[in-house]
Amino acid sequence: PATGTAGNAHKWDAAGGNGQGWEIALLPGGAVALHGIYGGSVGFPVPLPPVPSNGEGAYLARIDPSTGVVADSLGLVGNAADTLVTPGPIATTPSGELCMLGAYEGDVTVFGMPLSANGQFDAFIARLAPSGSLRYVVPIVGPASESSFGNGAILATDAACVAAVQIGSTATVGGKSVGGRGGTDVALIVIDNAGTVESALTVDGAGNDDVGDLLALGDRWFVALDYTGLVNVAGQTLNPSDADAAVLEFDATQLVSVALELSGAGSQTFPKLGHIDDATLGVGVHSTGPLDIEGQAFDSTLQTFVLTALGL
Repeated sequence: PATGTAGNAHKWDAAGGNGQGWEIALLPGGAVALHGIYGGSVGFPVPLPPVPSNGEGAYLARIDPSTGVVADSLGLVGNAADTLVTPGPIATTPSGELCMLGAYEGDVTVFGMPLSANGQFDAFIARLAPSGSLRYVVPIVGPASESSFGNGAILATDAACVAAVQIGSTATVGGKSVGGRGGTDVALIVIDNAGTVESALTVDGAGNDDVGDLLALGDRWFVALDYTGLVNVAGQTLNPSDADAAVLEFDATQLVSVALELSGAGSQTFPKLGHIDDATLGVGVHSTGPLDIEGQAFDSTLQTFVLTALGL
């Protein structure tokens, strides 16, 4: 369609419960991957599996947005009443590899793989080949909630899925331990194409640490998060007055540095990242009070959204 005009719109009716689209990502050839939640049925050509009573499932569908043709649709559902599978972020590579982060409560089946519950919400990372076939599902399990309702972010590269996941207590992923530092923690997890967990790093925060965003700048990885207690990163201590935000650089082996600190007397939360060019990140943050960004002051008593550029 012409710039500024609407393209084609398509609708698939839900019956017997919710039918919602939560996440979308581009696939090769102009197709899209749509990730959402359903409680009964969705009118895709290939029926989704039934959801147990009082539960909700998630779906993943590959769709041609110009025609509305659904190439395939897969259901991720619980195995008993009152079980949930919730969609999380998805990301794709130019070749069509897809990485997904999701959460579940109770014993569930994800892409045909049974996952057992361990406490409250647990999480999983899945990777699909361009054909739609499953490469792996790796659970992240612990006694408290892990990335419940998609509280996390994910990147897809040709070699790995890179995820930032909120951890409610000590959890395990691929035999590696993450979290357990106090409050909620942020785990940074790298899983290769064979499903091997290459690394699982924990941001060392004493309070509550929440995932904001995740972005690749060339071959460099950055995570944005907010935190309410002391955080130690690569020899630097971040000490918020209420809740502050920061952008951290990391790789498959370590937290490299604090790329940007957003601190102030109010709360600095919900940080988001954007790609400006190969050497510049855009960083946005929700602020409720005086804010300092690298010595530049923003003085506001209202809720504001501040946007800055970070050269690297």
